[in-house]
Amino acid sequence: MINIDTQIQHWLEGSREKWDVACELIAHKRIRHGLFWAHLAPRIHNLARLIDLAGLEIDLQTKDFLFEINKFNLVGRYSEHQGPVPNSASAKVIMSRVEEILQCLIRTL
Repeated sequence: MINIDTQIQHWLEGSREKWDVACELIAHKRIRHGLFWAHLAPRIHNLARLIDLAGLEIDLQTKDFLFEINKFNLVGRYSEHQGPVPNSASAKVIMSRVEEILQCLIRTL
């Protein structure tokens, strides 16, 4: 039988590690890959679906943001999906919003 507390702890540790990698990559101007790792920090990679599963109420602007950053999952994995890379300022804004949402998810545990 799966131990839920063990699973939660495993996710939290993995999430923190992925977040740290994302921050390091962004700091070194490796924006495409940094945003990919930021996207991996939550347990489920369809972020809008994750919010629904968590039963969180979010505003339309946040939901639109989640749909928008879902693309970083594809961009980081498949070269044919690569579009323009956000500049450093945009990446910082994205990272700030992702961190805010990630902390919200952690608080719901």
